[in-house]
Amino acid sequence: MRLMFWSDPPASLRQPPGGYGKVAQYILDGLPDDYKVGYTPMGKANRMGIFRWKENLYIYPSGNHDYAEDVLCNNTFHMNADLVFALKDLFCVEHANTFPLEFVWYVPVDYEDMHPHVTKVLNTAFRVIAMSEFGRKEMERQGIKVDTMIRHGVDLNLYKPVEGLKKEDCRRFFSLDENAFYVGFIGMNRQRKMVWRANQVFRRLLDTAPDANIKFVLWTDVFREIPLLGQMAHLGITDKVYWPGAEAYNTGIPENMMYQFYNACDVIINVSGEGFWLPGVEAMACGIPTIVVDYAAAPEVAQFTAKMEQPIWPNQAGVKQPLVDLDDMVKKILKVYNTDWQRLRKEQLERAKLFDWNLITPQWVELFESCKLDLLPKVTKEGTVPWNKILE
Repeated sequence: MRLMFWSDPPASLRQPPGGYGKVAQYILDGLPDDYKVGYTPMGKANRMGIFRWKENLYIYPSGNHDYAEDVLCNNTFHMNADLVFALKDLFCVEHANTFPLEFVWYVPVDYEDMHPHVTKVLNTAFRVIAMSEFGRKEMERQGIKVDTMIRHGVDLNLYKPVEGLKKEDCRRFFSLDENAFYVGFIGMNRQRKMVWRANQVFRRLLDTAPDANIKFVLWTDVFREIPLLGQMAHLGITDKVYWPGAEAYNTGIPENMMYQFYNACDVIINVSGEGFWLPGVEAMACGIPTIVVDYAAAPEVAQFTAKMEQPIWPNQAGVKQPLVDLDDMVKKILKVYNTDWQRLRKEQLERAKLFDWNLITPQWVELFESCKLDLLPKVTKEGTVPWNKILE
């Protein structure tokens, strides 16, 4: 079978990878050897033409469009691909849904009342795959036929817990206080990630527990969309917050060292709607408790949820996003602070096993194999099989 992947650059091509690049790489690695794969990386990542990256993997040009729509059709035809596997937020699509291609959309849904443009794109898809139960229910509520739901996974060999002096080493790597209780946040500084609300959570936490040695790790680009440094100064939390410099953030943490970030924290929080929330699974694999706002897909990952105070519409698309209840989020953080850490750690590690990529990649192989019956049917006395399957 021939597949054209269309997503952010895979992890083997760009380090440190983005979330979609990680997911795409694990799916690629789990495919059988007889699959031929092309990859059109978004973000103008490849300006060097077509080149062979691995035995059965060819990297195609990215073109001049931010999401490679200007070259996707030509790339797919050149490879003679049977399917285009698309993994990206639907806002990236301008008109690719009008191309004469068969799309398998792996769809993040992080809000209710899907935008009409999203439903328009999905209504032309060959298959639609949800990455959460929330996404499945919302798409089906909007009349989209969802083929199945397949979650993201985690590499339990890369993401792992540490103990004792090794945890101190993780903190030294980031120049953190070895004795403090650290609340961690990881995410892009975009309006939709609502990092400003996380800062408000931190302020309320300090007011609620003024005598506790609690500090914050804010792994984001503080200089990007929201002026976070000004907000932190206004809230009076600057001296309690660690954030990376612009160069460190842009360089990123190598994938094989990301476990140090999670192990340097005592709890990881999320305050926005998420289509899945991969950092939560990675944190769990390191034994770190997770707390999220009770909205969209992240509650399917996290151990604890905080109530949503009210929904807001802070973005140009006009889609609903959560406003986490500050007091309830603080209550859940202090619950972790006052609970036996070893017990929480064991619970996290057990739950992380459900997201092991070794369990998830076979689901993708099964899906693509099922696509063959619709794409390449051959009717025989024994039944319908893919035309290229050798009958014994």
